[in-house]
Amino acid sequence: MAEARGALPGWVSVLGWGLALCCLCGAGPLWSGSHEWKKLILTQHWPPTVCKEVNRCRDSLDYWTIHGLWPDRAEDCNHSWHFNLNEIKDLLRDMKIYWPDVIHPSSNRSQFWKHEWDKHGTCAAQVDALNSERKYFGKSLDLYKQIDLNSFFSSIFTQALGIEPSLLGFSCDQARKEGDGSCLFAVFINRLFAGRQKSVLQKFEIKPSINYYQLADFKDALTRIYGVVPKIQCLMPEQGENVQTIGQIELCFTKEDFHLRNCTEPEEQPSSGQEARLAREASTHGMMVCEDGPIFYPPPKSQH
Repeated sequence: MAEARGALPGWVSVLGWGLALCCLCGAGPLWSGSHEWKKLILTQHWPPTVCKEVNRCRDSLDYWTIHGLWPDRAEDCNHSWHFNLNEIKDLLRDMKIYWPDVIHPSSNRSQFWKHEWDKHGTCAAQVDALNSERKYFGKSLDLYKQIDLNSFFSSIFTQALGIEPSLLGFSCDQARKEGDGSCLFAVFINRLFAGRQKSVLQKFEIKPSINYYQLADFKDALTRIYGVVPKIQCLMPEQGENVQTIGQIELCFTKEDFHLRNCTEPEEQPSSGQEARLAREASTHGMMVCEDGPIFYPPPKSQH
């Protein structure tokens, strides 16, 4: 059949559609601009609260530890990139102290790190500074030390004497488990600095106690120290309780240069899907964003 006058030949139409599809593919996903993650969330949790929720820790640590470093959106994650413990061998001492598996301290602790890499590290890896296991976990430790919520790394005592900060809070039992010969030195250092080492919160008279604080006490203290608005998560009251328990503190960083920023900006409201994902992550330990009102900051169980 002859082509209608003025109509383009069939092969031209096919070629046109092909070029259009190539252009769209080359431009990347159509949703990349609106769904691209914008910040990193450094989440630290309070081990006594984690242990309270699961009710299966013999002892609990008495310092804030890393839960994870999370992009605010789970987009463009390479879940085929499997965790390899050998990639972070040089970080293991710090990982065991500052990023421990609070719930399973005696079992294969690398399972916790594997979970964080699979769920969050493979998403963060689209940033050059985080595009390997070593970079992701190394940067997470760097940001934890920069925040220094426990005041391990900025203490004038540790700086003056050149003491390895990891010895603070490192018990003799832990040293034996790690095959560390610094056991007696660790005990000596902890006794020497008992009462002198003040965390960021203690500088504002906020410390683990049977007495209650207000959510505003934590927010004001953290905002004054870091100059940004944090997000604080709590374990909701159980049956027979009438107060929430502080569980996690989130501080946020820009993805480009890792500068501190507010966790929530007025013009940057999270989508319902994003809120749901972050809520699910927090609820892994039963945590929710704290409500205004009193908060329990539980002391750790006594160490044996």
